[in-house]
Amino acid sequence: MIKEIEVKVGDTFKSYRPIHGEVTHKCVRIKVSKIGCDEYYNGWLVDEDSIMIKPSEVTEVIR
Repeated sequence: MIKEIEVKVGDTFKSYRPIHGEVTHKCVRIKVSKIGCDEYYNGWLVDEDSIMIKPSEVTEVIR
């Protein structure tokens, strides 16, 4: 079982993205799906450039 690293809004974190390699992001919000919307992206992290990152791709939180 893979343990996901907890990221909160305002945290800076590193993630491994297949095309870009390891990248540093700052979390500005966490995607929450509403009733009737696509639930696939629920819990994904959104950075300052509106890039959505899967929580399982986070490798390290920089505090």
